Amino acid sequence: MSPRPGRRPERISTLLPRVLADVGLEDSARAARIAEHWAEWMGEDTAGHCRPVLLRRDILELAADSSTWAQAVRLRAPEIMKILADRLGASAPTGLRVRVGWRKDESDDG
Repeated sequence: MSPRPGRRPERISTLLPRVLADVGLEDSARAARIAEHWAEWMGEDTAGHCRPVLLRRDILELAADSSTWAQAVRLRAPEIMKILADRLGASAPTGLRVRVGWRKDESDDG
């Protein structure tokens, strides 16, 4: 299939964010990318005790397995936000919430 006359082909990486936004899945795609790289970006120790669970209206919600880890992650919030901004650019979350309520033995499905 050839492009329409007068239109240049666009890269899928340019089109995909617009399509996801149009169908309301932009936050889900960003959340999936964060979850996919969480251990790499935050380190295995942090990832073993805290994980991203929700991204809504540019606020990333994290669940920690204890109040101690929740507090440690809250104290690292500026560092975490900078890491996310460095990795995601303009699509990075603008806020962070941390709650207690995840156990390491829970499955990723819920």
